[in-house]
Amino acid sequence: MTNPTVAVGARTPLRRGAELAARASRVLPAGVSSDARRGLPEPVYVDHAAGAHLTDVDGNDYVDYVLGQGPMILGHSAPEVVEAVTRQVARGQAYAGQHALEIEAAELVQAMVPGAELVRFNTVGSEAVIGAWRLARGLTGRQRILKFEGHYHGWLDAALWSLHPPVDAAGPREAPVPVAGSGGQQASAAADVIVAPWNDLDAFSR
Repeated sequence: MTNPTVAVGARTPLRRGAELAARASRVLPAGVSSDARRGLPEPVYVDHAAGAHLTDVDGNDYVDYVLGQGPMILGHSAPEVVEAVTRQVARGQAYAGQHALEIEAAELVQAMVPGAELVRFNTVGSEAVIGAWRLARGLTGRQRILKFEGHYHGWLDAALWSLHPPVDAAGPREAPVPVAGSGGQQASAAADVIVAPWNDLDAFSR
């Protein structure tokens, strides 16, 4: 995998980054907390960020096209976000109870998203996907899920199938077979997954 950033200007050798990568490899699997962060020859170790730019520990500047996988849509350290978060952190961080801001946020989602009659917040995307699947199964009575080969829907056993399958294991192009995304996945989860090739309406219909 490569880092989802583009360097701006001349690049300084990643000496400090390499030191951190070596240190991380002793305490984190593959030296990272997410496979999406693996890079060659090592991940980008960010020192700080502002707007659409990241600066690594070696002083290199990058344009950030991922923006925290979505939530940094206003850019890094947007002043109004920093001010609001700072104000709330002083009031507490994890109540394990309801809060008026949760209702306000849900009302905003409801107003912006047609068809969002009710809103359920999740901590991570993997959790949201599995929750949506459970809801769909409950409403339709159907058990099987159709997913497109090469698409990522989270790292949980039920979802991590045929992300980057080896060609010799993927099956025929018009009817791919589920291939586990990693070792240790429950093989039984594949029984509920139908894999379709991307951008092929006939195969999708079949």
